[in-house]
Amino acid sequence: MGQTSMNIIYEDKDILAVHKPAGLATQSAGIGQKDLVSEALTYIKRSGVKKPYIGVIGRLDQPVEGIVLMAKTPEAAGVLSKALKENRIEKYYEARVIGVPDEASGRFTDHMKKAVKGNLSQVCDSSDPEAKEAVLEYEVTASSEIATGEEVIKTSLLRIHLITGRHHQIRLQLAARGFPIIGDRKYGSEKAVAVADKLGERNVALKCVSLSFPHPSTGKEIRLEA
Repeated sequence: MGQTSMNIIYEDKDILAVHKPAGLATQSAGIGQKDLVSEALTYIKRSGVKKPYIGVIGRLDQPVEGIVLMAKTPEAAGVLSKALKENRIEKYYEARVIGVPDEASGRFTDHMKKAVKGNLSQVCDSSDPEAKEAVLEYEVTASSEIATGEEVIKTSLLRIHLITGRHHQIRLQLAARGFPIIGDRKYGSEKAVAVADKLGERNVALKCVSLSFPHPSTGKEIRLEA
């Protein structure tokens, strides 16, 4: 394949998996702005493919970094999209949050829907006709304290197994329980922003660190680590 600035984790004739940096849009960036899909298409085209194809299998929010899986053919995209809907693609994330959960590990279950205005989601009652179940599991892997001015703020690092893949799910579920992700200016708190400023973090402290899925051609399980 041709030269690229992308951090490629895995590639074969069917799929391309890369590490997306925080701040880069997955697709459909504004005029004059780069996005991951455009870079991937350019990369494949340089190899001699006249009509390159890229299908994103589960995108990441622009301020979030980590593994993004893309299909290089419509056939592979169809197989992987079906696997995603059937929860056969496993994703693990790391999130640095304000506060420390009482339990070292656990499971969060909510119902959520897209908000009427803005690119936001909200927790809602299960009886809402637009409600979709949102489930994740977490484990506290570390904790620390950060001083911002005269206040000392407790933070923790969570490893998250995303069971369902809703819009802004991790960010919303953690914030709704009082554990906003550091740097999250959509769902975070003043403390989450203050700690981000202290650390020089301009994006959301959330990263997709592990991904496993059945290969679209062979069915063999592929496991990728960021």
